[in-house]
Amino acid sequence: MKFFQRKLYEYTRQEVESFSDSPVPTFWSKWFGGATVPLLLTGYAVKCWILKQATLPGRHGQSMQIYGEDAIMLGFVCLFIGLFLHFHFFWTALPRLGLFSHSAKILSLLGLVVSIFWLLHSLFSGAFA
Repeated sequence: MKFFQRKLYEYTRQEVESFSDSPVPTFWSKWFGGATVPLLLTGYAVKCWILKQATLPGRHGQSMQIYGEDAIMLGFVCLFIGLFLHFHFFWTALPRLGLFSHSAKILSLLGLVVSIFWLLHSLFSGAFA
């Protein structure tokens, strides 16, 4: 009976709140989560900007090719995700940059939200035009 009484949102809330804290500064979190993954995302963003072509992966091995302004906006989405990961995992591990990591994370999340809305608007306005 306790299964029906528990709060299912509690786990999700705790996971989201953990991104506001500083992670444990280990070698792997700093260099993999804070440097390698953001560098890969930034590289994909630059590829989207130069070629003006991107791929959105889907289910069952299917994918969607997007071109032009939509691909450029997907590049910005990838860039801001990479920036957030870099600020969260790399900057918080360094005492000198840790002071600015919270402000930088907020700015990267703001850019992410704006670019996601712009991408969705661009995708849906082209689909129904």
